[in-house]
Amino acid sequence: MEIGTLLRKLRDKKHLSTRTVAEKTGVGLSTYLSWEHDKSSPSLINYIKLAEAFDIGPVEFMSFLTGKTVNVTSARETEIEELKETVHNLRRYTVLLGDEKEIIKDELKKMMELIKQIQNSPQKAF
Repeated sequence: MEIGTLLRKLRDKKHLSTRTVAEKTGVGLSTYLSWEHDKSSPSLINYIKLAEAFDIGPVEFMSFLTGKTVNVTSARETEIEELKETVHNLRRYTVLLGDEKEIIKDELKKMMELIKQIQNSPQKAF
């Protein structure tokens, strides 16, 4: 699949307009459209800016463009999943902690609140 097709696919998945991606990337609309229509290719620095515009890491973005992965998650989704995994592991091993059990329970409550705050906060704008 061509890079332009993949950019369009990702843009559609993220529900972004061509104008929004161009603005977030810091290029003109015609420049972005030329990338999406495979008339030209972004520079390396613009690939990094595109990853930021789509709210994904640059490595994950390049993996997607090269066909190494089809599942592109945002940095926010990754952060939430990591926090959830930490909470799960702490709950699982709390029985082994003895006297520190109450401290861990308090930390778990704080982490669950953090997860809720992240999920309920508006997406950051680039």
